[in-house]
Amino acid sequence: MKSKLCKSSLPIGMGVILTVITVIALMSTSFMGCKKTSTTTKHCSNSAYPLWCSNAKVCCTPGHAYYCDGQCYSSGCPSSTITRDNCAPE
Repeated sequence: MKSKLCKSSLPIGMGVILTVITVIALMSTSFMGCKKTSTTTKHCSNSAYPLWCSNAKVCCTPGHAYYCDGQCYSSGCPSSTITRDNCAPE
């Protein structure tokens, strides 16, 4: 009887240890994970201009995700462009 107890105690002990580690990991990521700060503001409040270009600090219309030299473009910047920015929804 003692040999069966010794043989099963190692797998049971390992299972308990792994369960405890898993529970601790899940709790720590749930309670201490990334949180969205309340200080973030939405820059593009007008629904006609939902794309935010963070470097240029400008909003563009849907489908125009490139801001180049003061204008929003839909299919990339022209080759002679000096300043470029990619725009994305906030």
